[in-house]
Amino acid sequence: GLAALTMSFLSGAAVHAVPAERRQPRFAWSAGVGVLLLVVILASHNYTLPEYTAPSPRSEQPVAIIDFESFYPPDRVGMTAWVTEQPHNTPLVQQYLSGQPLVKARALLEGATVENIRHGGASEEVLVSTPAETEVQFYTYYFPGWRGYVEDQEVEI
Repeated sequence: GLAALTMSFLSGAAVHAVPAERRQPRFAWSAGVGVLLLVVILASHNYTLPEYTAPSPRSEQPVAIIDFESFYPPDRVGMTAWVTEQPHNTPLVQQYLSGQPLVKARALLEGATVENIRHGGASEEVLVSTPAETEVQFYTYYFPGWRGYVEDQEVEI
């Protein structure tokens, strides 16, 4: 497109800048050369049109994250500076692959349950039902500045 037009203009300007006495004698065009040139141009016409490839429906689903992270080596998957070791497995993989709703947290006390209320780009809201005090583990990377709330009261993370 624009690059080819610019290059052709600059090439023509460079040839024109060469003094007439230093130029090669004019090339005599024959019918064979013209036909050969026409064949080359017509044969390369398909390369001038971009090929449209529709994305697969799977690449637009949440499971695309799992496809990406399981296909590329671990050194190509990012993690935050606060993570000491890259996780190798998580229960989220099976949830993504089966198409289940994601359960992004679990209570560490036996008998306690966690129900997802809302999942946002920068927040998780869960309902924890527990017979006693418990810790809740979230399946996500830690970022400084995160805050936790229990019954609208901020708690230490």
